[in-house]
Parts: sequence; structure tokens; C-alpha cells
Amino acid sequence: MARDMQVKFDKYWKEYSLILAMGAVLYPRIKIEMLEASYKELDPSTASLKTEKLKESLSDLYKNIRNCLKKFFRDFFELEKGIGGGAGDPKTHLDIYLEEPRLNRRANINLDVLTYWRDNQHRFGDLASMAREILSIPITPVASESAFSAGSRYN
Repeated sequence: MARDMQVKFDKYWKEYSLILAMGAVLYPRIKIEMLEASYKELDPSTASLKTEKLKESLSDLYKNIRNCLKKFFRDFFELEKGIGGGAGDPKTHLDIYLEEPRLNRRANINLDVLTYWRDNQHRFGDLASMAREILSIPITPVASESAFSAGSRYN
């Protein structure tokens, strides 16, 4: 039974969900650092690759959402253009969020992550909207429950 479970674990680890990893990054007590540490603990050989793919995918999703929003709110974003500084690419809300330190777990023990993003909409703008969308995706434990319910078959 343990070998069967290991095979299933390996399959799920290989095909992990990027959107769930993005949700973890958008949880201010976890962010990328905690995920990277977890990846290293589970499989040091693929940790940096998974972390880089996660960063790239999160950045791409953010850029795509931001570009869509720009089409609808062009005037608003023209006013906001100078937020990141002068010439070159200004820092995005995603850059600003990721550069801030994680929230202390003990100091924020009852953190409601959706409330956090609502309350920080003024700081993170379009990123806050994206975060609320990603974090509102329903997650079901059905797949993992069925994957690890093999015990009853061995009785």
C-alpha cells in the first residue's frame, strides 16, 4: 500500500497545480519564500525549477490581467503611470508585494486573506483584484481523498 501511495504522491508532485501555488504566494504569510523552502524539503532536485516556473507564471498572469484592464480603464492607468518612478519600467504592484516581507504568522494568527486583499486594494490595485479572484477558486479534496483511500481495498 505504501508503494502505491508513493507512486500517486510522485504523480501529484510532478503534476502540481500552478494556480494553487499562486494562491499560496498571494497569501501574505507564505509568499514565495515559504513555498520555495517547502519545494526544497520535498524534492531539492526540482525546487528551483518549480520556483522559477511559479514566478514566471504568476508574472505572466499578472501582465495579462493588467493588459486586459488597461484596455477598459486606459485613462485611469495613464494617471497611474508614474507610480513606479521615471524612465524605464516602473515597479508593478506585484513587484511591490513580493518585495515586502511576509506577514508574521504569530502576529496575524487570524488573518482572513480575502479581507487582507480588500483592505489593501489601495496599495496593490490590480494585484488585489487578481489575488481575490485566484483565492476565491473553490478547492475540493475529492482527488486527494480518493487517491489515498486505497487502505480499504487491502482489507
